[in-house]
Amino acid sequence: MPVPVTEIAGLKISRLICGSNPFLGYSYRSKGHNAWQKRHFTPERIAGVLEKCLEVGITALLANYEEARVIPRALEEVERRCGRRPTWIAYLGPDAESLKSVVNDGAAACYLHCGAADSRFTYNSGGRPLFDGSDTMDELAEFVGVIRDHGLPAGMGSHRWSILKLMQDRGYDVDFMVTSLNFLRVHCDEYAGAVRTINTIDRPVIVIKTLGGSAKISPDDGLTCAFSGIKPGDAVAVGMEHEEAAEENARLTEQIIGCLKR
Repeated sequence: MPVPVTEIAGLKISRLICGSNPFLGYSYRSKGHNAWQKRHFTPERIAGVLEKCLEVGITALLANYEEARVIPRALEEVERRCGRRPTWIAYLGPDAESLKSVVNDGAAACYLHCGAADSRFTYNSGGRPLFDGSDTMDELAEFVGVIRDHGLPAGMGSHRWSILKLMQDRGYDVDFMVTSLNFLRVHCDEYAGAVRTINTIDRPVIVIKTLGGSAKISPDDGLTCAFSGIKPGDAVAVGMEHEEAAEENARLTEQIIGCLKR
């Protein structure tokens, strides 16, 4: 059975998406591991992982804009090797020049990254956002129109389900949303609250931080919790450090979704 697919803003993609944090040195382990990842993951090595992803049915990549163009160069390399490339869902801050760059480099969709929304709030001493009307989310949401003006489906994200709910309640006109989902509260306020919110969102949601940042949660546990908590049309993004991870995650996704029948 192939990795199940879904459709986000007209793009037919696998419900399991390859994340990019390992490729760009965001390991959530240590500064040393970050440095190793940045040194190790040349465009050619990233292309090797992405080629395996395509082989096992993982057809999309979630990756941010970065000036060195490591991701676009890797996508060019994998296309040279096998004649196709993953669907690139890019994320960035509200910056027009970065947006032009990802458009020129072939992104198929784009969203405002979670930190962009999270930074628009003030927080209490317990680290909770204050929903007192002082946020600047409306201003951020205006950039969604700029993304669409460049011909891309547009989304917004937040690491906090409560901010995601606010986006929904305010009726922001986005094609998809992105948020964190794991049971260790790694950039995720609360698993149960996130699940409740995701299931009220009336458009596709992509969940990230599924393994709690690298090796903190096993792929079996993380993917089971993610797919059992989201809607049937939603997707899960997971960073993959090597070809074996792509094979394992694809196999687990097939099994888990098959058991859940959703």
